[in-house]
Amino acid sequence: MVDHVDYSQYAKWCFCPWAWFEASVLRRRKCWPKGLRADALAIESLVHAGSENHYANNSQEIPEEVIAKIGPTPEALGLCRRLIYGYVNHFPREQWELIRCERPLRFNLIDGKEGLAKLDLYFYLSKPTVVESGIAGYEITLKPGWWIQEYKTKSAATSTADFMHEWTTKMQADFQMLALQEYISKNTDKSELNHTPYWGQVNGLLVNVIEKPREYVPKRKCPNCKTTWNFSAWQPGEGGKHACPQCGQQKKLDPVESERFQEPSYFRMVVERTPEQLKEAQKDIFKVAQRMKKMEAGCKPSEDYIQLSPGDFEPPNKEHCFDNSRRWGKECDYYQPHTYGFSTIGSEKYEEAEDYLNETIAPA
Repeated sequence: MVDHVDYSQYAKWCFCPWAWFEASVLRRRKCWPKGLRADALAIESLVHAGSENHYANNSQEIPEEVIAKIGPTPEALGLCRRLIYGYVNHFPREQWELIRCERPLRFNLIDGKEGLAKLDLYFYLSKPTVVESGIAGYEITLKPGWWIQEYKTKSAATSTADFMHEWTTKMQADFQMLALQEYISKNTDKSELNHTPYWGQVNGLLVNVIEKPREYVPKRKCPNCKTTWNFSAWQPGEGGKHACPQCGQQKKLDPVESERFQEPSYFRMVVERTPEQLKEAQKDIFKVAQRMKKMEAGCKPSEDYIQLSPGDFEPPNKEHCFDNSRRWGKECDYYQPHTYGFSTIGSEKYEEAEDYLNETIAPA
């Protein structure tokens, strides 16, 4: 049985309880396609590792072991290095002392399941502090008390306003604040609370956002075979001309518009919660944890399928089998086994998911 609930599990449960069971209890995930990676998760993981290395070791390099594990394309790795170097040069060293969180923090929920959150960094301020936001007209003044520092990558396709608005209800902030709040309260004696104002107050998150530049790939069309090729695919020819990779027809290519290449951008935003909001969030997580525990007790996974006991059935969320917000639609990773009735345990299309806590979970 899984002894904790983190934000990833919570989000997966709200998406679909069956998807949560596959990912968190059975620890099954869809196999990555063979070859080098350039997907959004790979980019975020590499940037996250480089940012951590910057704060921990004052180095702007992405650790080689992380690169070897993820296996990015040369272009993806180059982009990640640009993002990290730009972030380090854009924001100077912090004016406060950053505390690294070496292990996940837990908070009380129900018997057999604790809340859990991974924090990168957190810090304490004894007085109001002004912080550069990177957004014109958006001023940040951090209140005295504790703050969690988080960094995220953002797609250029997502507007800044939509990205900021999403965090007004994103439960990741609640998980992190609840975890830090309980950690501070358990590790602080009363004398310190009496002599240090705001010591017991966790205000929210300072989110450092790294926005990936919009990709621009210059292309040129061959007048002979009517095929369009990337600019870099045309071969140098005679008299300043270039040859079509397919038919060899030579032509002078229009120069690349350098102004269309974008640079990464960087900004900061504040995410806050009131004590009342945190209390309501903890109640919500509490209820989800109870339902998770009940589902675990009623499920008997096998090589054939997931068997559920009567009365403990959490129906799959069919509304989320396909994400139609994408241009071509995107199916849930577990759509096929849950639709056609085969188990992910014995399927070659699925593999064991890595456990970042390095803990062993007993069979359900």
